[in-house]
Amino acid sequence: MAGIVEKLGQGVSEFNPGDGVYGIIKAGGFAEYAVAKVMDIAHKPSNLGFLETAAVPLGALTAWQAMFDVAGLSSGQRLLVTNSAGGVGSLAVQLAKARGVHVTAMASSRNEAYVRSLGADEFIDYLKQPFELVADGMDVVFDTVGGDTFKRAFTVLKEGGFLVTAVAFPTEEDKQHGIRVARVQCKPDVDQLAFIRKLVEEEKVKPCVATVLPLASIKEALELSEGGRTRGKFVLQIGG
Repeated sequence: MAGIVEKLGQGVSEFNPGDGVYGIIKAGGFAEYAVAKVMDIAHKPSNLGFLETAAVPLGALTAWQAMFDVAGLSSGQRLLVTNSAGGVGSLAVQLAKARGVHVTAMASSRNEAYVRSLGADEFIDYLKQPFELVADGMDVVFDTVGGDTFKRAFTVLKEGGFLVTAVAFPTEEDKQHGIRVARVQCKPDVDQLAFIRKLVEEEKVKPCVATVLPLASIKEALELSEGGRTRGKFVLQIGG
C-alpha cells in the first residue's frame, strides 16, 4: 500500500502527519484507513505519485528477499527471471541489474522491448522455444510462474545453483536435484524499503502500473492478476 500518515501512535517519532509512506501491512490494505507498524512502512519515493508507489513494495520486497536474502545472489552472477514482465519479475530484473547481476529475462515476444528496457542482458521468448534449450549455467533462477516452468527450471542451473520461487511449493523430491531450492515468504522490512526507495529515486528502479481500478472492482482486479499475463501491477485507487 501507499498512503498518507493521518495520526501517530504514542511514542512514534519516525513519521509526521501528512508524510507519504509505502510498505506492506499484514491486514487491512483494501481500505481507506489502515493501521501500520513503524517497522512495516517507510517514506515513499519522492519522485513517484501514490498510484505508482503502490505498485512497488510487495513486488520489490518479494524479489529482493528471494534473490538476495534467500538465494544469496551477488554481483557478476547469472540470473534467470521467469515472467519477467509481471509485477514481481519486472522489478526483479531492475533490482538485479542495480546489483551488477547478468540477467536473462523470460517473457513473450510482445513484452521483449519492455523487458529489454528494464536492463535485461538476454531475452527468451518462451512461446517460441523451450527456455531450457536456450538458458544454461545459471547461478540463480527466480521463478514467478510455478507449475511446469518451475519443474523445468532445475535443468538450467549450474551445479550448486539456487532455484527460488514465489509461487510453487518445493517438495522433498525437488530437493534431490542437487540444486538448492526454496520458496520465498515475503515480509515487511523497513530497511529494505528505504534502500529500494533510494534506487527508485536514483531512477534505477521504476514500477509499471498495468491499470488502476476503483476499490469496488477488487474482485475483477484479483481475477486479472491471477491470470498471470499482465505487464506490471494492478493498483486499487481508494478515494479521490
